Amino acid sequence: MDKQKVWFALSECVYDGMKAYYSVGKNMPKVRGKFIMYVMHNFSPDEVMTDYSFEHSRRKMICVRLRSSDIEFIESLEKKYGRNTSSLARDLLYTFLKEKKIIG
Repeated sequence: MDKQKVWFALSECVYDGMKAYYSVGKNMPKVRGKFIMYVMHNFSPDEVMTDYSFEHSRRKMICVRLRSSDIEFIESLEKKYGRNTSSLARDLLYTFLKEKKIIG
């Protein structure tokens, strides 16, 4: 099956928060790309908070190779929450980590 590369631009806060979350013994994937996909598939809040700490000049880029079915799923989430791919991932992760009290 052919996979496509998808790039996610994350804030330093979210990037470091992912590491902090799985380093405290949580049962989450340690590979950041898998962590992103896990949250996208298993976390669906009513309202997604915006990560205002994001600065383009200080962003952290993550590349994930995805199947077309995963890309279609992400596109459906983009329509649901009204965001593009990177801001969707960034804001979903920010909301997830904020609810878990990993980031302030």
